[in-house]
Amino acid sequence: MVFPQKQTQKYHFNALRNDRPSLCGICCQPVGGLLFYRDEKWFGACSRACQAKLKEGKTLEQMAQLSEKGLEHAIVRAREKYIKLNKESNGETMSKALHEWQAEHRRALFTTLVREYLDYAIAQARNGVDGSNEI
Repeated sequence: MVFPQKQTQKYHFNALRNDRPSLCGICCQPVGGLLFYRDEKWFGACSRACQAKLKEGKTLEQMAQLSEKGLEHAIVRAREKYIKLNKESNGETMSKALHEWQAEHRRALFTTLVREYLDYAIAQARNGVDGSNEI
């Protein structure tokens, strides 16, 4: 099925197939189905209220923070995937140079690392942080 396109605007189901916003452009909450197009860019919104703020020209005021424990959690959780992909890319020689890996294996490893980090961050947001190493 071919969808008509206007000359002045890209439709989100074509332009955002592989790069859809996952966080709200105002409050950094997960995005539902709401999007807003401005200045030839798509912004995600978690609610109609945030979408209205985007329409007014406002954007995210917060800056992301890295959790060192979250990063460590992601590295530990991705270890098995690293070993498996390293063997698939390089055989039993287990090369440690990522640039020698096949592109799809590098992508899979980084996807796993990011997903594990975000899972940790989501668990922190849901459960709070109490100083323990458990999430």
